[in-house]
Amino acid sequence: MEGSNVLLVEDNADHLVLTKATLREHVGIHLHVVSDGQQAIDYLHGIGAFADRAEHPLPDAVILDIHMPRLSGLGVLQWMKERGLVPRLPVLVWTGVLTENEKARARALGAWGVIEKPANFAILGPVVRDMLRGRRGRRAADAS
Repeated sequence: MEGSNVLLVEDNADHLVLTKATLREHVGIHLHVVSDGQQAIDYLHGIGAFADRAEHPLPDAVILDIHMPRLSGLGVLQWMKERGLVPRLPVLVWTGVLTENEKARARALGAWGVIEKPANFAILGPVVRDMLRGRRGRRAADAS
């Protein structure tokens, strides 16, 4: 877990600052940040600006916002599932208010868990630690 590479996909600057601070306080990880769904796919695929895997390593987990420009987080999850990345690569959906349909779709696409922000910043660190340790028993899906 210590030193794990985590890809954070977040387009909101305020949420990015809070998320980084929360993770820094609770989890010793290498955080790689992109700001939209298409950048997330490019990063995971290792193309374009993310082709150098020494600088942009394949992550051990993904923290994914759903409502983003260019391509939604659900679109990213769909892409990951089609390529067999999910559930091998755990994805925590960390986003604003979701409809029940969006929550169900995220889970159906293989999300490790779903947490609504900003109310749940306090639980983000422990949930990410559990995800990186491979604990499927304590799913963040119950936190929304």
